[in-house]
Amino acid sequence: MTTKRKRGETWHYTIKRAGLLPKPIYLTFDDEGEGDEYVRRVEALLDRGVVPDDFNEKCEVQRTLRENITRYLGAQHVGKDDGNLLGIVAQRLPRDLQLSLLTFTWATTWVTTLKREQNLAPSTLRKHVGALPRLASRSR
Repeated sequence: MTTKRKRGETWHYTIKRAGLLPKPIYLTFDDEGEGDEYVRRVEALLDRGVVPDDFNEKCEVQRTLRENITRYLGAQHVGKDDGNLLGIVAQRLPRDLQLSLLTFTWATTWVTTLKREQNLAPSTLRKHVGALPRLASRSR
């Protein structure tokens, strides 16, 4: 949810999004049109569950992927099979992997490690990789 108001010659925007942003983000623009366009793009990203990097730094939340697994399991109705899979994925993840360090390069290295060192089948790898977006986007 975004609120907008004019203060003097500037426009002030407050972006609140329960579940994605731990605290409101405050933005100021000199031009109303520029502010509206920026906020529209940010809201489109937030609707897809993506928090822009600039906002992650402002929020200063450093959660681990394992914390997100716990939060996901507590907040969503998860079937028995998915619950078991998420537990296995959690065991195979580095213990203190911060969400901010979760990059394409890390994911590629992780999949290669699972494939070569743990000799997992391609279908198992697909299940593990498919679980990551659910876990990474759950930052409540």
